[in-house]
Amino acid sequence: MTVHALDPILREGAIRQLYRHPEIELRTENASGPGTVVLLVEDVLNEAVLTRLRRLVHSEGSRAVLVVRSMGKSELLDVIECGVSAIVWRHEANETRLTRAVRAAAHGGGDLPADLLRQLLDQAGALHRDAAGPSLTPA
Repeated sequence: MTVHALDPILREGAIRQLYRHPEIELRTENASGPGTVVLLVEDVLNEAVLTRLRRLVHSEGSRAVLVVRSMGKSELLDVIECGVSAIVWRHEANETRLTRAVRAAAHGGGDLPADLLRQLLDQAGALHRDAAGPSLTPA
């Protein structure tokens, strides 16, 4: 797995949280590629980050774990569309939480904070209701 962060302190902090786990093989930042888990640590989610995620996942075949401070409702669908496997809030990014997200991504699974999972389910429900149209009640 590789750790990407523009801020070197954030990068080293994430590496420090993961290095104690021998099952997680840390590689240099330029070692992404098919099947490689990439941990991307960002302050804010913007178009540059989304473009980077799309490249890592769709072009290079990596499995992305996003660590971010905050995210709006519309941005959640953008991140899902990028192919992100797991999302971790920065304020929750401790050793246990990061390790769980990286392992899930490595095994082809996903991992979302509970509040984001609820948002995603609410959005999916709304899309389903809109697609089904108004419900008819018997006369």
